Amino acid sequence: MSESVVYGKVYDEIKVQSMHSSTTKYVVRCGDVSWGRDGNYKPVIYVLMEYKEHLETYTNPPHYMIEPDVTGISDITKVINAIEKLKKKFNIK
Repeated sequence: MSESVVYGKVYDEIKVQSMHSSTTKYVVRCGDVSWGRDGNYKPVIYVLMEYKEHLETYTNPPHYMIEPDVTGISDITKVINAIEKLKKKFNIK
């Protein structure tokens, strides 16, 4: 049995522009995920990368820029803010 992740229903997502390039975004999602392809889905918050409007669904983790952009905010702060918005929306403690 494969140990890869299977993505299920997406409840909501927030796209965050990355400093990497104008065509790169972090996609912060609240949705169902099944590990091991066994159909046992669990609700989670996860981050994928989008490059040139193509969503990457491989299991390598995103790497978050920590230096501030021209507005003075780092990518990691923007992603954390998006996670906090989803937590609030879905009443996640």
